[in-house]
Amino acid sequence: MPGIFFVGYLLSIAVFQTTFNRYLNIDQLFPDILFVLTVYAGLEWGKTKGLKWGIFIGLLQDSISYGYLGMQTFVNALTGFSCGFLREHFVYESTAVRWTLVLIFSLLNGLIFYGLTRAVLQVDLSPGFLNRFLVQLFLNVLVTTPVMAFTTFLRQKVDSRNKIGYQKHETFRLER
Repeated sequence: MPGIFFVGYLLSIAVFQTTFNRYLNIDQLFPDILFVLTVYAGLEWGKTKGLKWGIFIGLLQDSISYGYLGMQTFVNALTGFSCGFLREHFVYESTAVRWTLVLIFSLLNGLIFYGLTRAVLQVDLSPGFLNRFLVQLFLNVLVTTPVMAFTTFLRQKVDSRNKIGYQKHETFRLER
């Protein structure tokens, strides 16, 4: 999938996620689709591109959120790189693996957020944080399969169009 297309796709997901979150939520919680796409990038393109896309997605989330600047960038970069590393060394593609990775890295995301909030900012989180956090984990895992399947479908469409265009161009050059 060409980089410019994926950037446009990420921006449209960001707009969707920020615009429709008031309609698609459970107790003011909604799935973090951009985080799921960070896991996807690491699994599809390896650790280097996973890191790059993680940084880009994290900066995008930091710029449109009301949270602490840099926290999403750090977590998404770590997630993209780690998923890419696992892809290159251990992981085989399956739905269960994707669910597990989204669950593990969503858990890591929450723990880093909780730890940094308490240690660096010295802010205590609400007592209901754990319950809300568990719902967030469930929502992220719930959207993993449809989001990754749709992204793979789009990627295949874009890749096939690029190959056809390249073949036509090569055919034209050979006829001259």
